[in-house]
Amino acid sequence: MTLQSIIVGLAAAEVLTGIAGVIRNRHSRPPSALHTALALGILLAIIQLWWESWSLREIEEWSVPMLLLFMSTPILIFVLAHMIFPEPDDGVTYERYYLDNARIIWFLIGITMASASSFRPFVVGDPWLAPGNLSSLLTVGIGLALATTNSERLH
Repeated sequence: MTLQSIIVGLAAAEVLTGIAGVIRNRHSRPPSALHTALALGILLAIIQLWWESWSLREIEEWSVPMLLLFMSTPILIFVLAHMIFPEPDDGVTYERYYLDNARIIWFLIGITMASASSFRPFVVGDPWLAPGNLSSLLTVGIGLALATTNSERLH
């Protein structure tokens, strides 16, 4: 749990640092509603991941496959948190950065949510279509659908 908390904390720091950069540089690089919604969505996913993981402290025995599946979600969330903000000096707008990277970002979101939604069914034995898992499964579908298109209207 400690390693997971460290990675989740680093992911939160990435997003919060990025948001602070958007605010700080708002005159030279205008914020984008699309990019801001993505950043806030990932921040909410980070908080939800930490919140849901708390109940797993009661699992007494862990196997290596369980641990790898458990750790895949925070690792993917960290990668996403790092990827969603452009480098400070690359000169691209937030909206252009999002649109240029949307396919890979949404592919990673889909994979991340697939990892997150598969942990409890595989490890704890919860049903796949449990109420708490439905939004994750929906996000997998949305993520993979958005990963297959360059249409700015759909994004």
